Formats: sequence, structure tokens, C-alpha cells
Amino acid sequence: MNETTPARSLKVTSTGHGFALVTITDKGSSKDYLVRPLPQGYRWEELGGEQAYEVEAGRCQCKGHQFRHRRGGQPCRHVAATAALARAGRLPA
Repeated sequence: MNETTPARSLKVTSTGHGFALVTITDKGSSKDYLVRPLPQGYRWEELGGEQAYEVEAGRCQCKGHQFRHRRGGQPCRHVAATAALARAGRLPA
């Protein structure tokens, strides 16, 4: 039996000067983030939670990135979303 993992989805719900509100859905679970620029990279702050991660040059502080990076796998949701937002020109300045 071959199981497939649902793809991640990304939705920018609001933008303003110096921030973006972003929803990431991964494996059926959604989380909302406030994304702010840093001098080097971006800070992803989970809304309604205590977690915040800094993404810089394809690296993230989250456990998912640490786990996947060691195994040579896909980037974590924060790195992948940062790259997708950059390609779409939707990262906050």
C-alpha cells in the first residue's frame, strides 16, 4: 500500500509595513504566523503560541529543520515558506 503525504499549503492573509500574517497548512494541521524581517533573514512567530523561529540563508532554529537537515531531507515548513514567499515577492520589507 502506497501512502502519500498531503502537500503543504501557504496563505498570506494580511500584509503591512514590516510584517505579514501567514498560514501554513501541513499534513492537515494549520498554524498562523506573524513574519517580520530581521537584519539577516526573517522571524516567524507562531500566533497563539510561544514558539518563534529565525530563518536565515536556508536555515531555521526549529526542531523540524534540525531533524530534516541531518537526514538530508526536505526543508522545514519555515524555510520552505520563506523561499516560496520570496519567489512570489510577498516577504515583508
